[in-house]
Amino acid sequence: MSAIIPKIAFDFDDWFKDWNTNGYKPQQDIKVINDVSYDECEACTLDLFIPPKADGEKYLTLINIHGGGWITGDKYKRRGLGLLYADMGLLVVNINYGLCPKYKYHESVQHCFKALQWVYDHADEYGIDTDKIFVTGDSAGGQLACLLMATQNNAEFRKKLGVADSPARIKSGVLACGAYDVDAMLKNPMAHDIIKDMTGVTPKHIEEYPYYFAMRTIDLVDKDFPDDVIITYGGYDAFVGGYEVPLAHKLDDLGKRYFVHRGAFPGDHCYHLYYRRKTSKQFYDLQRDYFDQMRKIGKIEKLDACTKR
Repeated sequence: MSAIIPKIAFDFDDWFKDWNTNGYKPQQDIKVINDVSYDECEACTLDLFIPPKADGEKYLTLINIHGGGWITGDKYKRRGLGLLYADMGLLVVNINYGLCPKYKYHESVQHCFKALQWVYDHADEYGIDTDKIFVTGDSAGGQLACLLMATQNNAEFRKKLGVADSPARIKSGVLACGAYDVDAMLKNPMAHDIIKDMTGVTPKHIEEYPYYFAMRTIDLVDKDFPDDVIITYGGYDAFVGGYEVPLAHKLDDLGKRYFVHRGAFPGDHCYHLYYRRKTSKQFYDLQRDYFDQMRKIGKIEKLDACTKR
């Protein structure tokens, strides 16, 4: 691994948020199933957070993809988040995926598609409504979540990536402080070692990476991208500040409807993981409303504390 310093920074950030967030006490009796394999790869495991439901009811399901710059992180550090979302009545699928440099970036993407397929394949077993599968992620996980939504209907992309076509689809999702802008990453010296670990090449030679096309998230967003996506980011994000702007412009150009929520503090990367903060609680309140509307009517009519675009 060449990105030692970024890994230390991400791990410290995760440790601090772990201390803050994972003490969440659910209001319901949430069943937790840990370390389910969703692929033969040893990295591909998931945890399930299953709330009570009425007989005959099907779950609205949320796939959560952790962050960590594609080089570190673990679903264990998002266990409090799993409980929090399950308390909203969602079946939460909290996934691990192959991290760089042991696995290259395109393999991480392949793993996320396989996790989506696992959810679809096990819908009957867990009472999942396959028309109401959502995805969320923070930082690198936000980028991966955005990429899944952008390319799930893209047969050419799937073929190039080596992902089989599937009826499994994501209805919409919540993108938190995602690293969507690869051009900004390539210009940032602090990200150069991360890019080398992700691809095996330096930024100068990035086009030699056969799967560079899969890193260009915003280019892949098209007319099939879901409506009613929530995009949230810090006041000025210390890691990916401004990365949401080109994504918003692309969605505007496509005439897509989305909602924007902003954290209160400058430099606040993934502020929502500090669930005790006033702004974070506000964010979870609006998500509760978001998922309630998606569950009941399948679209969003209004979200308080958000800017509708």
